[in-house]
Amino acid sequence: MAFDSQPKFSPDGKWIAFLSDREGSDNVWIIHPDGTGAKQVSKDPGSDFVTPSWAPDGKYIFVSKVPSGIGAYELWMYHVDGAAGFRLQSRAFTGRSAQRSAE
Repeated sequence: MAFDSQPKFSPDGKWIAFLSDREGSDNVWIIHPDGTGAKQVSKDPGSDFVTPSWAPDGKYIFVSKVPSGIGAYELWMYHVDGAAGFRLQSRAFTGRSAQRSAE
């Protein structure tokens, strides 16, 4: 049974982006709000995805992606037509927070 999660409506309300393992591994999908027209947007069997978000024009979905296992999340952009994704940034998170200097 597939696990679908993290749904986000497109800006025009005609689509929902979500994460699903319905093809065996987590990927980005879109579907109409009535449940029809499901389409796999990303095709990456070796990664984990979180926090899908729509571009204002509704043509792209941004998502954080990390290779399965240990690694740093990277910001990726996928066209809703399902073309290969584009990595937007790959700076590793160091885990350190900003500290205020003593005044």
